Amino acid sequence: MAIIVSIIWGLSLLGIVSFYLAKQQRAEPWKVIGEHLLIALMVIGATHYAGDWIGTAFGQG
Repeated sequence: MAIIVSIIWGLSLLGIVSFYLAKQQRAEPWKVIGEHLLIALMVIGATHYAGDWIGTAFGQG
């Protein structure tokens, strides 16, 4: 449960900061927010699967 809450909290903060960054740079907020959230989700997914692979490769899975 803590992992899910942490992911939601982190993505929310990233979205808010991205919104203010976009406003400051006079860019379209939804493009900036979408780009940053997509990258964050890709990183979260990659680290999850890398952790699973490392656990399996070294006998802890």
